[in-house]
Amino acid sequence: MNLIGRSPGGRIVWFVTRSGWGCSAATEAFVAGRPIDPAAGKRELQVHHTGAIDDDDTPNRWIIADAAAYMRRLEVVRPDLGPLPYSLNGAVAEDGGLLLLEGRGSVTRGAHTAGHNVAGIGFGLLGNFDKDDAAAEAADLVSFTLWWLRRQGLPLDRPNPRGWPVWGHRDTANKSCPGNHLYPLLQTVATAGAHTLEDETMLPLKRGDGSPPREYRRSDVASVQGMLNIAGLVLVPGYSKIITDGLYGEATVAAVTAVLGTDGEDVNGNEYAALVRAVVAAEIKRLANPAAEVSRDDVLAWVADAIANG
Repeated sequence: MNLIGRSPGGRIVWFVTRSGWGCSAATEAFVAGRPIDPAAGKRELQVHHTGAIDDDDTPNRWIIADAAAYMRRLEVVRPDLGPLPYSLNGAVAEDGGLLLLEGRGSVTRGAHTAGHNVAGIGFGLLGNFDKDDAAAEAADLVSFTLWWLRRQGLPLDRPNPRGWPVWGHRDTANKSCPGNHLYPLLQTVATAGAHTLEDETMLPLKRGDGSPPREYRRSDVASVQGMLNIAGLVLVPGYSKIITDGLYGEATVAAVTAVLGTDGEDVNGNEYAALVRAVVAAEIKRLANPAAEVSRDDVLAWVADAIANG
């Protein structure tokens, strides 16, 4: 089980390979013998629900062991379609995370949507979304999956007949699939904010960070806001302390401008280094002689020289 990213809604996403959920050798042999379709021809994300529910009071939320057991059931439950009819499966985890579970694979032809198995990626969400449980989380997982598959070079650029970015099974068949609570949410699917965890570096920060879809930056913004207050209150005459709310808005822009002398729209690596020097300078001035007649620029220059020359 590999941690592969964070959804637009900020949820952690895990990927479980076929070997990870316990795929049989017979199914692996079956998958290896299926036709391989050109990646460039995969233009539709076809969303389904499997219909089966988790056996507790949260029918559409799964622990990994139960999700894995259900994947093994999909090896045999539809002999008319063959093992693992979907390209990829998904599940909302009991702990609030999201799971992607490998099916036949993105370019191995599935057996999920009549007339759309060559052009479509079949995405089977575990559960029954005619039930009112976890539909918003499932839609968030659809958004991440669309982003993740496109990142691998699959176009997935053909909208459904309503103009929505992904398809539901009911778009091509007389079924409720993928469920009355999930289907309407497919029109809201959007990839903005999905990212790999490698993208979660602290820098650069920019205006708007801390707010959706980049709310995962909130703790980083709050850290910078705290540093701005430490430096600003000591080094900048008339500095107004800002609230460390983790939202990079007008107040933070003004504080960055006051302390660093930039336009305040972002904090990159060089600016963060300058902010660290400002904090050190402020602490030195505060602890050594708060009333000393030393200008901000003099202290910053002294600290920069000290760092450069050891």
